[in-house]
Amino acid sequence: MKPANRLMDALAALPYLVVLLLALSAATFAFPQTDDFCTFERMRDLSGMNPFQEALNLYVSWTGRYSASFFTALVGWLGLVLPLPFQWTYAAGLMLAVALMLPATYVATLTVVRTGSFAIAALIVAGYLATMPWKLEGALWLTGIMVYTFGTAFFLAIVSEMNVDGNRPTLRAVLLLVAAAGFNEFLSLVIGTFLVVWTLLDTRTRLARNLIYLATFAIALLVALVAPGNFARNAVASPDHSIIFALEAGWLSLVTMLQSDVAPNGIVWGGLLVGAFLLGWGRPAANWRKVTPFAIAAIAALPIHLVAYPYLLNEPMAGRVLNQCLGLFGIGVLFVTTWLGAFLGERAKVDYLTTRALVFVFGVLLVFSGPTQQFVGAIRDYGPIWKSEQLARYEQLDSARDLPGVQLVAAFTAEPTWPPLLRGSDVSADPEFWINTCVANFFEVDAVKLAER
Repeated sequence: MKPANRLMDALAALPYLVVLLLALSAATFAFPQTDDFCTFERMRDLSGMNPFQEALNLYVSWTGRYSASFFTALVGWLGLVLPLPFQWTYAAGLMLAVALMLPATYVATLTVVRTGSFAIAALIVAGYLATMPWKLEGALWLTGIMVYTFGTAFFLAIVSEMNVDGNRPTLRAVLLLVAAAGFNEFLSLVIGTFLVVWTLLDTRTRLARNLIYLATFAIALLVALVAPGNFARNAVASPDHSIIFALEAGWLSLVTMLQSDVAPNGIVWGGLLVGAFLLGWGRPAANWRKVTPFAIAAIAALPIHLVAYPYLLNEPMAGRVLNQCLGLFGIGVLFVTTWLGAFLGERAKVDYLTTRALVFVFGVLLVFSGPTQQFVGAIRDYGPIWKSEQLARYEQLDSARDLPGVQLVAAFTAEPTWPPLLRGSDVSADPEFWINTCVANFFEVDAVKLAER
């Protein structure tokens, strides 16, 4: 690509990077919540300040999501050992996990077009963040990010690794596959679909390598699924597995998703699709065998999340699962749209200035779109209130460390937006409630109780 065209690509990417930077800056208002406290206090008090030991303990006692457990505990460990305010390390962990979506998407675009495009990656990541229904659970809460968002970045890195030439498996790909199996079961089913389709379509030269990758992932997934903690958790929850309920809940979730999250953002999605098509136009298209596995896996993400989740947990799809479902499907649609642009316009004469100017305009519209401005408004209006109240509670509980008795804490101001952007579940008036217990253990006080208004 000519230097002038690279420059226009970079300029076209700028407004999409603004969306990413807005998401990263919001992390400065984020604080540990709910499960975060549980992980951090266990890692410190029961796992000997060892994130690996904490992941192993959870594997035995609660969940087979070993990668998510480890990375969450790792952030907590850094926050406890570094001579910095804990919230700074927490915010940095959020920022890094979200920011890594950009390079992961960039390397994955090589399965769509034969020359990588930073602009394509920026558009896809910005679209992923802007249209994310529950941004708290996907971008501003560490446990949610590590289970769902960070795992998506690993999936995109695997997509890139499958595209690497060579008949021998690489250690990097094996490590990515082992790690990816330990984030969540629904993402693993999507990755498994991708690997199976890729292997079926790539049998001529790299069949042995692909089978090794597929077997590696299958073994890692089996290790995650047979974790003793999964059976221990199911014994406590004892959900009923009803296919009728799963189908009904899945259909209801699909209708709700279309009405609440897709239809209101129709203009945003239209701009993203046209922008992706224009960025692909004139580029060398990759072989259809490379984009097809990702397309099928993205489509499979819908029934995997909509039906499998309510079947396994006997409840409608949670917000963080909705994020992953819609996010994977959206990324897949944008990948395919980019490939169609490249395939249809590979030999066309491209007016780079016009197409990149249009992509830039669509990016500016995304910055000023409803989802982005609602995000900005919530951070601007509620963020300072939330931060000051969080810091006040931190100071109160930190100064009460080792003091006897129940510590009464004030309730946080209600967040005016829905879904909430910063304020998740909180302690209750019951000191024995699980969140109260984890918060009390983290701050090393006897008990915590929400004060009556």
